Amino acid sequence: MIVDGRALAEMRITELQAERATFGPLTLALVVSQSDAVTSSYISIKRRVARELDVAIVEYATLDEVVDADGIILQLPLPATINVDRERNRIVDFKDVDILGDAAYTKFVTGAYPPPPVARALKTILQNYKIDCADKKVTVVGQGRLVG
Repeated sequence: MIVDGRALAEMRITELQAERATFGPLTLALVVSQSDAVTSSYISIKRRVARELDVAIVEYATLDEVVDADGIILQLPLPATINVDRERNRIVDFKDVDILGDAAYTKFVTGAYPPPPVARALKTILQNYKIDCADKKVTVVGQGRLVG
């Protein structure tokens, strides 16, 4: 089976545009501590989707610089000199877009918060392709903060 990720993403953006219309102005803080080709690609995608959803993005080099934002994304990976656990746990749980911090993750596990973006994307794929995982054995390879 081949998943058409672009088509699913566009469908989801259309759904979110309808939801987005019910909110006032929104600002997303994007904390980027280092840059490489992969990070730049992810940032470019985030900027494009933010434009489509009329969400302002302000880019910062550190969490200390974030002043006023409705949501915060701590772009991983961080430089080796930065303690990832300390930084991810500095994000206020209700502003933690990627559910990286322990407080936000606990709220997700208890059902108080929606799934993190990658888990939500997987759920969207499974639903749209009518893949039922009930009573199936599933293997998760990796154990990263965002995907594994």
